[in-house]
Amino acid sequence: MTTKFEKATPEGFARHRRFTAACEACGRFDAPVPLSEEEAAPAFSRCEEKRARAEAAGEPLLHRYELTPSGWAELRRFLLQKGVEDVVLTACDVLTGLPVTMRWSSDHLHHLEEAKALRSQGSQVLRASSVSAVQHFLVLPQQQEQ
Repeated sequence: MTTKFEKATPEGFARHRRFTAACEACGRFDAPVPLSEEEAAPAFSRCEEKRARAEAAGEPLLHRYELTPSGWAELRRFLLQKGVEDVVLTACDVLTGLPVTMRWSSDHLHHLEEAKALRSQGSQVLRASSVSAVQHFLVLPQQQEQ
């Protein structure tokens, strides 16, 4: 079965986007190959275009997290610098009204390891997800910044 939006199987879409956990859920345990620098550049550019549109329209990030102007600026810097350095953002979860900390990385394996380490320490990870093959993020309750 193929998806209507991407015209791919769920596994094909997950492999294309380099979503390791989704590939494993489909029964594939060989990790997708990370994007090359050549592949990552247009992905970061597309992400920055989406970020700029959301900020200009006053929309919450990922339709859920309200950022301050400085938060939008930090995310913009992360994307323009192609994720060279991880970024930590403070946001408000519009569904719960609670402040959260968002930790962004361009390194998917680092992202997975960080989520696992936080959970093993007993820290609550509210969300561990990816926006694209170049943006991976954790959402933590604000008091859990580590």
